[in-house]
Amino acid sequence: PQTLLVVDVGASAIDLAVVEVGPAGVEVLSSIGSDGVGGEEVDEALVDWMLAEFHARTEVDLARDQVVRARMRDAAGKAMRQLSEQERCEIHLAHLWADAGGPMHLDLQLDRATFERNCVNLIDRCIAWIDPVLDRAGKRKEDIDQLVIVGGAGRIPVLEDTNDIGFVATRVGDGGDV
Repeated sequence: PQTLLVVDVGASAIDLAVVEVGPAGVEVLSSIGSDGVGGEEVDEALVDWMLAEFHARTEVDLARDQVVRARMRDAAGKAMRQLSEQERCEIHLAHLWADAGGPMHLDLQLDRATFERNCVNLIDRCIAWIDPVLDRAGKRKEDIDQLVIVGGAGRIPVLEDTNDIGFVATRVGDGGDV
């Protein structure tokens, strides 16, 4: 049989399972999950970064403006998808705010390193679930034949570049939840 580690990084939760697949079928050896770690939290971390950048450039604090936050969340999701395929992306939000001097726009360059710096705590929380699910299954990283990442937030570049955590990843799906 083949032993898989399946990681489903959804919008607001992460679920991991150690699964054996063989001629007799599929057996789930262990599973574990956690709410509060997922794509929405990554989006919020990027929104906080964008708000801080906008504030530093304009001295305007938009942190409590829910319309601005919603626009930034959309931009964060798009940026995360772009960074799964390229090293950097541009974030442009026109007419984010206006004052007597006229409209203010947000124009930022986001690269993978900046993205990971802003999301490191969330990414670490995702990765921290790997050892517990392996322990429950009585497996070690070396026993895993394949890592399968599903769910839209699984496109987070550092999760896809899993050589750093001891696996070779297979991406399932087109970036949407599978």
